[in-house]
Amino acid sequence: MEGLPEGHKVSPLRNFIAGGFGGICMVICGYPFDTLKVRLQVNPIQADGQRLYRGLVHCAVKSLKSEGIRGFYRGMLAPVTTATPMNAFAFWGFSVGMKLQGAMDPNVATMRELFLAGCLSGACYATVAAPSDRIKCLCQTQKTVNLAAKAPTRNYKGAFDCAINVYRQEGLRSIFRGWNATLIRDIPSSGFFFITYHGVMRVFPSKEDDTRLLIQNEDGDSNPAVKTMQILIAGGLAGCANWIVALPIDVLKTRYQSAETGTYPRGLRDVFPFLMKTEGVKGLFKGIVPLMCGSFTANAACFLGVEIAMDVMALNFPGEEAEFPYTD
Repeated sequence: MEGLPEGHKVSPLRNFIAGGFGGICMVICGYPFDTLKVRLQVNPIQADGQRLYRGLVHCAVKSLKSEGIRGFYRGMLAPVTTATPMNAFAFWGFSVGMKLQGAMDPNVATMRELFLAGCLSGACYATVAAPSDRIKCLCQTQKTVNLAAKAPTRNYKGAFDCAINVYRQEGLRSIFRGWNATLIRDIPSSGFFFITYHGVMRVFPSKEDDTRLLIQNEDGDSNPAVKTMQILIAGGLAGCANWIVALPIDVLKTRYQSAETGTYPRGLRDVFPFLMKTEGVKGLFKGIVPLMCGSFTANAACFLGVEIAMDVMALNFPGEEAEFPYTD
């Protein structure tokens, strides 16, 4: 999930534009780590009974040798093109959640109010994210599946080619496979994202009008470097907190979404017992190292991108501020 530093009062249109830009920054910076995470989570068994990847470093080196740098960005087009609508839905869901509770200012709202509003935001986000995640997982793991099978069982030229092929072969329902798991993952994790982010931002001392990077406050003593570090730290930690909660269900979701049709007839009810039998509880936390690295980097970049976009709009298009100081 992405968000705005405290103190911003902006229009819904500005939130939409800045959130989309921040989402693109997040995907570009965090996607290589996400690719490694997904491959480690799937990590099929080869003919000799051994896993394809022995660990994070082995996965990274093997992927680099076989696919080059481009391999780390395989399937990125889908999440990039859906970044704007996903963030727009998240922003809208959070604002509705705040208003339903009568909490009009996230900067002074209670942790409970932020958590519940974040849960609604997560539900909205998951609705858009599920099909994107499905296509992303198939693209990210096609090389892994082909290597394990020693045959080109999957041959997608890109995200859109993958989506078209899945739709033609299995219908629209297949594209939304794992939607329920995405919903279960994003509702609580989004809530923890908000309380972590705002909790960390409230620890940092700042003046009421010292909230922008490119615009000085009334005293002319703004410190963009300090503010940048606050945003990066708070955003990064919030992202890590989000994924610590989300990772177990994300592992199950990834297995389900990347598997061939019919592998798990009952969905997560089949994935979970199979994972417990073959790998145990530790299997639920596969890919945690690249995930934490990627989450911190991606969310830090997202927050910084959103903040810069807000300042650019404020400098070029002053005014049009809303009463609701929106953050996500």
